[in-house]
Amino acid sequence: MVRTPHSMEVIPAINCEKEECVKMRFEIARSFSCEWLHIDVSDGVFANSHTWNHPETFLHAPAKLEVHLMVTNPEDVVEEWLKVGTKRIIVHAESFKNKKESVFLDMLALCKRFGAELVLSINPETKIETLFPYKDIVSSFQLLAVSPGLSGQEFDVTIISKIKMLREKIPGVIIEIDGGVNPIIAQQVADAGATRISVASYIFKSDNPAQAYTTLQQIS
Repeated sequence: MVRTPHSMEVIPAINCEKEECVKMRFEIARSFSCEWLHIDVSDGVFANSHTWNHPETFLHAPAKLEVHLMVTNPEDVVEEWLKVGTKRIIVHAESFKNKKESVFLDMLALCKRFGAELVLSINPETKIETLFPYKDIVSSFQLLAVSPGLSGQEFDVTIISKIKMLREKIPGVIIEIDGGVNPIIAQQVADAGATRISVASYIFKSDNPAQAYTTLQQIS
């Protein structure tokens, strides 16, 4: 896949333990008019943290929602997120490891019924080959570059080689990178073949979130 200048899609990520944090970051995101917001949902089991995960809070989000379900049983909660208008659902391959294939396919059908995209993700330690069997089922993959949980963790550099392998194996796929991304990392993952990044700390903990967002958008 040949990237064009400024083709990196940047999605601010909201990763909050309390509702007040969510609402504050809504206002920050509203100030720079982003098209998408990435919502991290973790259950304290699959991930080592428990984020604010009440879907009704996100009904009035200032952008389209991409919801990242870092939970043990995403099939149990996905519909409630779709009902609040989520346009993109991210689930983990690890969540389906010991389940029937029909569980994933049923979720895919449910997303399609709601007009939403389903994206498949893997944790940093999971082999990239895990995604290959899904190349004709989904059009986007996410590579989590930190351990599932709260933002502020350091980017796992082994992800760079995984991006290259995935891009080589499935040239036209959309590759999203989540975790530990700053402008330097963003350039590295773009050069490796990533096309989308979700970013929490670098944007929302910046003194000027709008400028931080713009800086990332200029990566090509």
